[in-house]
Amino acid sequence: MMFYLPFVFLFGGALGWIIDTLDRSIDRRHFTEGSAFHIPFLPIYGFGGVLLVLANPILPQNIFLSFLYIGILMGALEYLGGLYCECVLKRRLWNYKSKYNIQGHTDLYHAFAWGALGLLFLQIEPSLLMLFQKILI
Repeated sequence: MMFYLPFVFLFGGALGWIIDTLDRSIDRRHFTEGSAFHIPFLPIYGFGGVLLVLANPILPQNIFLSFLYIGILMGALEYLGGLYCECVLKRRLWNYKSKYNIQGHTDLYHAFAWGALGLLFLQIEPSLLMLFQKILI
């Protein structure tokens, strides 16, 4: 099980690239790559997957409260990721300009989206664990 979290990180980063690329491409009506690094991987989604796996045991059983907690947790991750990119990498990789944003690094819309995606991820995570175990055997 020592390698499960790195597996989740890689799976989440690749899945995140697919989601982000689809979202951008649909929004712009042509293929638009979701990564500033030109690889099919977005680390912030990988970190989000790992964070969800670690937080899952302490999330409330109530689906509405879990949705809120996940939205807040992933919104905080997105905010910190945005600050990291801006301060350390000296690059602004996203800038939300909606009415309810926090310094452009995250916003209310995306917190709701992360809440929903997080709930979906936690539904598929047991299957991901089974896949990982089959790969190791």
